[in-house]
Amino acid sequence: MAKKDDNKSLIRIGILASVAIIIIVLIVRYFLR
Repeated sequence: MAKKDDNKSLIRIGILASVAIIIIVLIVRYFLR
């Protein structure tokens, strides 16, 4: 049914969230130097 689509969207959101967190951490480290 629609579970496959939901899983794909959740995976995309998870990847985007992880990438955003990594970018934020790198920016914070850069400014804290």
